[in-house]
Amino acid sequence: MSLLVESISYEYAKGTTLSHRALEDISLAVQPGESTLVIGSTGSGKSTLLRVTAGLLKPDKGSVTCDGAPVEAGKVGMVFQQPESQLFAETILGDIAFGPLNLGIPHDKAYERAEDALMRVGLDVEEFKGRSPFSLSGGQARRVAIAGILAMQPPYMVLDEPTAGLDGAGRAFIERLLVDLRSNGTGVIVVSHDVDEFLPKVDHVILLAERRIVWKGLARELIGNPYLFSRANLPMPDLLAFQEDLGCMKGSYSFDVEAVAAWALGGYCVGGPAGHIHAEHGMVGGED
Repeated sequence: MSLLVESISYEYAKGTTLSHRALEDISLAVQPGESTLVIGSTGSGKSTLLRVTAGLLKPDKGSVTCDGAPVEAGKVGMVFQQPESQLFAETILGDIAFGPLNLGIPHDKAYERAEDALMRVGLDVEEFKGRSPFSLSGGQARRVAIAGILAMQPPYMVLDEPTAGLDGAGRAFIERLLVDLRSNGTGVIVVSHDVDEFLPKVDHVILLAERRIVWKGLARELIGNPYLFSRANLPMPDLLAFQEDLGCMKGSYSFDVEAVAAWALGGYCVGGPAGHIHAEHGMVGGED
């Protein structure tokens, strides 16, 4: 079973003078427990792709199915770029429980899910459940908004720029959340400009440019061959660009900082840090 996006296209304000084609013939698949990073410049269609995938927009062409059925409410949870703007209830627990209740979950079970979700995002239930969501800091509000999605227990989630505006602690939380989702079998799509943060941690990558997919494949393939970023008119991440400046060979780039440092200082074979034999100790470093 999987989340399948098949040959979708989408046009805003279709049939008017303000019409704008946002997506063109996009296909992708997300398996349970796997993560996909979508990268592209501003205007490439990333956020529109997430909205269509979550069933919030209906594609003009193509289809989106979740485990063999047309996508519907609750099957694909979407975390917006500023999810805290969606908070509205009198209490935090009431806000989190709204989604499950809207799905027809019995009251007691919905609030049980809400408490579990609050714990999953690292907030103490007794301290926060009765507070107003409007009394929270920005980072806390982001966590509560995400808890509202988790409480619905969707088998798939899409996250739009989840680290935008967050400090170090907030970014670390998003990283732990991604690990938690995958370990619980949730399929995840992340849209982010923060390539350095997510590229080493995801399974697959999609590069978008001018409404189309220009490359898709395993994250390790893109890391090993970062010249592919140019297909989407994007620069290489800094760590990969550093290796290029030092003459790293195609297929030999790495996001392992220690391996890159050792290679740059002459401890690894000339070609690059990934998978090369250490000259003195016979150890393999970098990506597998």
